[in-house]
Amino acid sequence: MFQIGDRVKFVHTGDKGTITSVMQRGNMYVKLDDGMEIPAYPDDIKILLPEEEILSTPKNHNISTAKQESHFKKGRIRKGHRVTNKGVLLCFEPYMEEDGTVDSYDIFLINDTPYDVIFNLKMKCLDFESEEFSDKIEGNSGFDVGVMYYEELNDHPTFEVNCWRVTTMGLDKEINNKITVKPKTFFKKANDTPILNRTTHIYPIITKFQEDLDGVKSESLAEYTKRNTKDRKNEELVDDYYKLYNLKDKAEFKDEIDLHIENLTADHASMNNKEKLLYQIKCFEDYLEEAIRVGFPRVYIIHGIGKGRLRDNITAILIRNPYVKSFKNEHHPKYGFGATEVILA
Repeated sequence: MFQIGDRVKFVHTGDKGTITSVMQRGNMYVKLDDGMEIPAYPDDIKILLPEEEILSTPKNHNISTAKQESHFKKGRIRKGHRVTNKGVLLCFEPYMEEDGTVDSYDIFLINDTPYDVIFNLKMKCLDFESEEFSDKIEGNSGFDVGVMYYEELNDHPTFEVNCWRVTTMGLDKEINNKITVKPKTFFKKANDTPILNRTTHIYPIITKFQEDLDGVKSESLAEYTKRNTKDRKNEELVDDYYKLYNLKDKAEFKDEIDLHIENLTADHASMNNKEKLLYQIKCFEDYLEEAIRVGFPRVYIIHGIGKGRLRDNITAILIRNPYVKSFKNEHHPKYGFGATEVILA
């Protein structure tokens, strides 16, 4: 019988992870060692034997190619309750093994300001240099950007960050910062973290924005919108929003995803039923994450009727997502009972 905290290995892929939750019908969620959390079924996994664990890393601290490729991957977006104006922060949260040891640190970028910020982030460690990770982080929010492995602390990894504040007057002057993580000071930086509301190791990237040279204070989008709402039509506000942020992604985003396996991959004939289900769930989670990122208000998840396993897994994921305002699986003129309508906050 599997329990929360068990170290397990996926039978077909060899991926290792830790069980984080056990649901009805034996379904469960496993957090992989690279930080990703995925659904699993009893037949998919087995208990990881002690001799199968990697007990230590060689003293040269060489990180495998698989690990290098997993450093920066955008995860779930987080929203705060209020701005405390701590600035833009790079934060490291320890990932604990079952025995209490730390294997790695989840990296978060936190924007505890009212302004949206565009950023580029790159990590350098010995002879390894990650690909540049670029995105826009909204004011009073944050998201997972990747992972730093415990053994890399001894190599003094360096994070290079370039940031531009977005205001109604355009992009501010570029702000550059280089952060070198050293073990001696790293453990002294543990503190309560805005947005996440838990303890991480915090490195400030920006603590205060420079005001415009002419003395006119730039406004955040929220301030600008509030000041102009009374005098302008909603259509004009939307137009300005698109011009300001160039949100091509939102304009091209589709409000539905068809999870029938033949619509997702051409290799479905070689997959068994469980592999198909896991692939469908992964595609759904990626789609939901993108819908949240671009700010889409309503989407439809086409899962069909069948035995209901895909629908049940979708329901379990939607229940746990704080950005899902409501959802329903009722008869729809277009989809019948084969789709779930999701309202996003």
